[in-house]
Parts: sequence; C-alpha cells; structure tokens
Amino acid sequence: MISGKIYLPKDVREKAGFSDRGEYELILVGDEVRLRAKVPETLEILEVLRKPAPELDVKEMMEAEEVNDA
Repeated sequence: MISGKIYLPKDVREKAGFSDRGEYELILVGDEVRLRAKVPETLEILEVLRKPAPELDVKEMMEAEEVNDA
C-alpha cells in the first residue's frame, strides 16, 4: 500500500476482471475485505429514481397488516 493505494498483482487483477486504471472501493464485511468497481454517486441516484416505490392504497396496507399479524 502506497499513499492509500493498494496494488494487486496483475494475475489477481485479470482473474477478478479489474482494469489496470480503474477505481475500486474497499468494503469491510465482517472479517473479509471486498473490492468492487466504484459507482459514481450520480448513477446511484438515477437507479433510485428509476425504481419507484410501489404505491398501496389504505385498504391494501390494512390487508397486508392482517396477513403479517396471523
């Protein structure tokens, strides 16, 4: 690791499908370290806008509550 950059051997990058000049995020999950391609924030916002939340009317919400209470 140099200046906050992690260098991976070429064979590891190729096996993972990482490009030489790509940017990746390091994610800690329990005792594992995972790398994934960095997702620009603008893309994440667009994904949220593309998938609107389902709209339920009051009757449908009440029916869903009854099923969960059973």
